[in-house]
Parts: sequence; C-alpha cells; structure tokens
Amino acid sequence: MQVPFLDLKRRQAELGPGFKDAIDKIIESCAFINGPEVKLFEAELSSYIGAPVISCASGTDALLLAMMDIDLTPHDEVIVPSFTFIATAEVPVFLGAKIRFADIDPLTFNVDVSSVEKLINHNTKVVVAVDLFGHSADYKALRELCDKHDLVLVQDAAQSLGGRYNNLPLGSLANYGCLSFFPAKNLGCLGDGGAVVLRDVDTAEQIRIFRQHGGGKKYQHTHIGVNSRLDTLQAAVLLEQLPYLDEWIQRRRQHAHHYNEAFNSQQFTDKLIIPVEQQGTYHSYNQYVVRVLDGCRDDLKIFLFDHGIQSMIYYPKALHQQPVFQSISQEACSESKKACSEVLALPISPWLTAEEQDFVIQKVKYFFK
Repeated sequence: MQVPFLDLKRRQAELGPGFKDAIDKIIESCAFINGPEVKLFEAELSSYIGAPVISCASGTDALLLAMMDIDLTPHDEVIVPSFTFIATAEVPVFLGAKIRFADIDPLTFNVDVSSVEKLINHNTKVVVAVDLFGHSADYKALRELCDKHDLVLVQDAAQSLGGRYNNLPLGSLANYGCLSFFPAKNLGCLGDGGAVVLRDVDTAEQIRIFRQHGGGKKYQHTHIGVNSRLDTLQAAVLLEQLPYLDEWIQRRRQHAHHYNEAFNSQQFTDKLIIPVEQQGTYHSYNQYVVRVLDGCRDDLKIFLFDHGIQSMIYYPKALHQQPVFQSISQEACSESKKACSEVLALPISPWLTAEEQDFVIQKVKYFFK
C-alpha cells in the first residue's frame, strides 16, 4: 500500500464539477485581477471568522502587510517563536526591525509565554504567536502580557484556520491575524494566497492601500506599498471549498482521535508523545505531529518510507539555529532545538482512508515492536 502525506487530487474529486466550473468561469470572463469573486470571498471568510478580512497574495504577505501597518522602525524589536516556518521571522527583519527568539511549550509546540516575558524590554513593539500545526496559542496569557506592556499582538494562523480558542475562531484573536491558503493548508488554493484578519475595521482601508502599490486610486500613491493581490482564480477556488472547511476539519480530528487511541497506551509511553489538545481549544490538525523519543525519529521516518508511507519533519532546524539569523539573535531556545530532533508528522488529510490510516498505525507499532 502507498500512503501519501497529502493527495490533492482527492480534494478535487470530492469537490466535483463545480470546482472546474469555477475555474472555467474566470478563464471565460478574463477578470483575472480584482474580479468580483475576490470581494465575495473576503465577505464569506469575514462572516466565517467574525472579523474583517483583507485578502493578499500569500501568507507571508499577510505578515508583511500587518507589519507594514504597525510601522516598524530599526529600533523596534519583534518577539517570535524559534520553532516555526521562517516567514514568521524574516518579515520583521526584511522591514528593518530586530527579532528576538522565544522558546516553545514542549507540549503544544507553541510559544512559551514565560519565555516571551523574559525578552520584553523598552524596544519591544510586537509579539508574534503561531498556532503551530493547528493548535491555538495561549491568547489569554498573551493578550494580558501585551496589554500590560502596550505591545501589538500578531497571530500567525497560517496552519489553524477552522480551529478555535475559547470558542472564538482562530485568526481573530490578535490585533492582526495572518492566514495562508498554500495548497497544503486546511483551506488551500491552487498556488499561493493569504489574508489579513483585523480587529480594527478602520485599518482595513490602509491594508488595501498597502497591498496595491500604496495607492487607493489608480496612479495615485500615498504610501510605499507592494503588489500583493489574491488572484480572482484563487478566490473562486477558495469560495468553492469554504463550505467544506468545517467538515474537513472534523475528519482531521477523527483521524487524530484514531491515532491517539492507537498510540496512547503503556506500550508507547517511552517511545512516542502524541499531540495534546488543551482545555478550551479546538485543534484543527493541519498536521498530526508526534515526538519520537530515544533518538530514533529518523529511523522511523525511513522505515515508514520503505513501506510506502510518506511522513514529514516540521521543522528540522529551529530558526535561532539558521545561518541567516546567527548574527541577529543569540537566544538558546533549548526546547525548540530539542523538538527539531524528535518531531514527525504522520498523514492526516481529510481524504486519508481508514485502510490507509490503519496501515500507518500497524507499521508504527511494528517498528517499535
């Protein structure tokens, strides 16, 4: 049996002819930029999240637009977790700010609030929290900390759309929420796409200006901006999928529950640590990531591959260890470093079959036996 990590052909098969019809409609109309589907998708997603949404060209650009609106200076410091994708850290550096790396909670992989607090000084301006793998960060504690020190809180919800924290949609819990529609996300398009979620509706027009060369009207530019528009084609594709999002998240959660039942036994207590779902959270399981103990993570990955099972390592190196950041920040982040040597993501897509998942479980058990 061959078990793919993610087979997007299955997604398109489930969506049926309406998926291709939506694409054909855009091709026929030739309204490839700023077509009506873009505004419609923003409105539908805004209704889903319960906050204003401004679409853009990628999840990285969502972070960029948020940071541009914050108006960072070279004196400002931005605190980011070390265990995440590089976009979270590269954007503030690209805009000229300094970054400080906070360590993670080893149970959730999300930023450790106590680590953040130790890094705050008179230059700190922004704290970025990442809902890694689909599990919410601790926004109650983060919000209290940011309010205490008058800091801007940014939520990187690239992996968590469809999840919740205290019954509030993820993406809507900070001053700015940043979403990604990369094909592998819970809601994925046919390329790159993203969106900024806002708490302050008055900010929306400014973000729109930034994303279109700094101009509200054609050939009139009030700011230095970027070209970061969501293509009409991508908006149409996302519109087709949005009604399925909650069902797809539920399937991911069912797969996670099945894995947990299989691995949550005395047999595995010294071999695997399964993902947690803390009280008040609703995990969207963009990835199902276990910690493989005793230094045998790479052996397990090879073993699964040899038996036709794809798995992924998110992430093999912490950001504070990356060569590009060596001269910028010297935080130790021991938990982030440790996670990089232990994490392994098993297949969990909504289109994973019961037979495929049982095969994965069987092979993992056999490896440890």
